[in-house]
Amino acid sequence: DHAAVHISLNDAKAYCEWRGMRLPTETEWEYAARAGLQQKRYTWGNQPPSAKNWRMNSWQGDFPHDNSLEDGWLSTCPSREFEPNQAGIYNMLGNVWEWTSTEAEMKREESQDQVHYVLKGGSFIDVAGAQAGKDPKTDIIDVNVLTSNTPDAGSSNLGVRCVQTRGARKYKSGGYRYNDVKRTMKELDQSKIGELTAAGKYDELRKYMGGAAHMMMANKADKHLKKKQRNN
Repeated sequence: DHAAVHISLNDAKAYCEWRGMRLPTETEWEYAARAGLQQKRYTWGNQPPSAKNWRMNSWQGDFPHDNSLEDGWLSTCPSREFEPNQAGIYNMLGNVWEWTSTEAEMKREESQDQVHYVLKGGSFIDVAGAQAGKDPKTDIIDVNVLTSNTPDAGSSNLGVRCVQTRGARKYKSGGYRYNDVKRTMKELDQSKIGELTAAGKYDELRKYMGGAAHMMMANKADKHLKKKQRNN
């Protein structure tokens, strides 16, 4: 029950398509990670993880020489090892980096001439909490942080998370139908999606993306939060 790794972007796209799904955009990924929390660094809020409660699978100790394993894991962990976010989604932070469909502006030095795509979430060889900033040789984990890589890249800490647009029917020619309006993600203004998400205007976001169109994970977040409100 561990995350599949050594997944390139090409692998991830092929798998998602086989499942009748797709990769999330960077904006969608952050929306699902926060699950209704506004402008928070982590999936649970702004309180950084610590030795008392690591909350994620990350690196503790002197990177890359000594991992103290305070979180209990040297490599990947089971998919439900740590507490989920408010939407019930596990391991949005730590464990493995996750591909998105968003083209990255930031590129690696060794492949400046190639297209790169955004990866989100951090992994078991990245740091978080009080250790962040002490190990510049590796990445820091929080919802805002991203890295990038080329479509053919794969490693022991690269994985995939699929999403599906609610009510969308896949066209053979590519793209999705939202309430009888055919659109592709390229036809949507990513800046506008980001602004609406940051402002918490989720009804407007769904309307802009085509009526009922949004990620299953986002829909699950709404249901979970409403149920929580009823119970309170």
